[in-house]
Amino acid sequence: MPMTTSPTPTPTPMTTSPTPAPTPAPMTTSPTPTPTPIANACKVKQDLMDETACSQGRQQVKACKDYDCCYDYVNMSLYQEWEPICRNDASGILFNLREQYYGVLRIECLIDALGKPDSLRAAAVNACAAKNRDGYAAQLPNIRECTDKSFWPPHRDYSECKDRGTLDPTTDEDVSGTDAYRAKYYYPLVAQSRYYQTCTSQCCYQLPDPPAPTCPDVCACGKSVSPSLLEEGAKLAAVTV
Repeated sequence: MPMTTSPTPTPTPMTTSPTPAPTPAPMTTSPTPTPTPIANACKVKQDLMDETACSQGRQQVKACKDYDCCYDYVNMSLYQEWEPICRNDASGILFNLREQYYGVLRIECLIDALGKPDSLRAAAVNACAAKNRDGYAAQLPNIRECTDKSFWPPHRDYSECKDRGTLDPTTDEDVSGTDAYRAKYYYPLVAQSRYYQTCTSQCCYQLPDPPAPTCPDVCACGKSVSPSLLEEGAKLAAVTV
């Protein structure tokens, strides 16, 4: 009887569980540091100081600008009144008045001479004819202000208006918004950013314009300024004061 053999069993394939992917660790971020009470207090005081420094700087520049402008206006207004009266030519009011009065005095002299007795009349008429303008000078009308300019208001040179910082606010070490101001008041703190914050005053965005060299069309006095008359008045004031 033939031998029977059991068939060789087919090996079962091995199964392995897949290696699980590692779960990523949650990302950790450092929390944004919150300002400390000290930093907050410093910021409040810095803002107050910067705004105060800006305000005083703007007021000083404005005061100097307003003074120059108002002086120019008064100077111009005075010149407008003075010049037509005191102009020393045929178009001047005082000049014409003196010429007319000189003629009146000569006529009066001749009338008086003609009233003299016959023996004195010819000599008196000749004396009137020989008397020139200088002979009547003391009698001619005069306006003191046309020759004596001491009444002309002088321009006061206030030292505050000559400060370098006033003439050029970008260099003023006492006006916030300038490098000089930051260096003078905050230099030790600049490196410590938690105690030094960005300037927020108006001057940090726009510094005041310097008071020189020109006056606006309408000055602080609320009056219009004529450049031509202003120039003439300024020349006269410069010569006579």
